[in-house]
Amino acid sequence: SLGLQPIVKNLTLKLNFGESLYVCGPSGSGKTLFIKALCGLAEVRRGRIDMPHRKLVFVLPQNPLLLEGGTIAEQIAYPRVAVPDQLIVHGILTKIGLAHLEYYSGNVKQLSRVDVQKLCIARVLYHKPLLALLDDALSFLPFEEQELIYRMLQDNGIWHVSTGSEHFAARYPGQVLHLKKLI
Repeated sequence: SLGLQPIVKNLTLKLNFGESLYVCGPSGSGKTLFIKALCGLAEVRRGRIDMPHRKLVFVLPQNPLLLEGGTIAEQIAYPRVAVPDQLIVHGILTKIGLAHLEYYSGNVKQLSRVDVQKLCIARVLYHKPLLALLDDALSFLPFEEQELIYRMLQDNGIWHVSTGSEHFAARYPGQVLHLKKLI
């Protein structure tokens, strides 16, 4: 709930292994709050949320954390501190359309929003969590690229809950939850 007003009432939702959910609605409808509730960062007043262990969940917030300095491979391997596997990184960058950035040594804050979102999705593909919570993580990508990325997540056995625009909802390959504007 947001203050005293719930964002969702009487919702029963079950995602089986491999299924995904797209949460859409206008700005201010509670999409980010929904993701925060799944993460345990927002109060759930009634009912319960059962989630996989947090070590099996990867969260991409609207404003992702980017490392100061470091290589693209280190950005992808974040938050792990071990040396990234270059072969895996190369394969992911190629699949996601970022091969041109593999040896980029500039400031990541100078990358386009599209490249930053793809870079963060590369993180998800690198870490291969059971569940990815994606809060508006693909909003700057064309619909065709969003579809491709959702397919990649599915092909890699990563089920996800993603928030985004109403405009993409009809193209989303899984379940869709429409939220209304909170007053």
